[in-house]
Amino acid sequence: FRKAEFRADGFYLNGRLLKIRGLNRHQSYPYVGYAMPQSMQRLDARILKKELGVNTVRTSHYPQSHDFIDECDRLGLLVFTEIPGWQHIGESTSWKDQAVQNVIDMITEYRNHPSIILWGVRINESKDDDALYTRTNGVAHAFDPSRQTGGVRCNTANKNTKILEDVFTYN
Repeated sequence: FRKAEFRADGFYLNGRLLKIRGLNRHQSYPYVGYAMPQSMQRLDARILKKELGVNTVRTSHYPQSHDFIDECDRLGLLVFTEIPGWQHIGESTSWKDQAVQNVIDMITEYRNHPSIILWGVRINESKDDDALYTRTNGVAHAFDPSRQTGGVRCNTANKNTKILEDVFTYN
């Protein structure tokens, strides 16, 4: 059992303030892409935790290997995971419905992993779409009320942007 909570003054794990030291992870390897065995996925988590000394990893905007997430659980490496996508939001209702379904799929697939501390419910670096992100945030809370949500932005020029998620996340 564990309690993970982002507050105004920082991140708390089991009631204790913890400074987050982390990085993004893409599971693509030179020359072989995503075709890596369990041993390499697990090794990646061990390198992050033991050699690089991070305590948190962002699984950059697509589903990651279950072997990697399993090793994060075993090591106590905290994970911020996200729905798939990068910058583009489709205009059609069916595209947006699929983004909402992706949140449901992400949570039902990974919610039993104690290493997951934050659900990414916004298409990475996308423009504002309050109606869509109100839906994705709501679905995340409905399917897992125990974890907070975030949505990675890369542009702060829009002064009218609304933070619909629980945690402001920014590249």
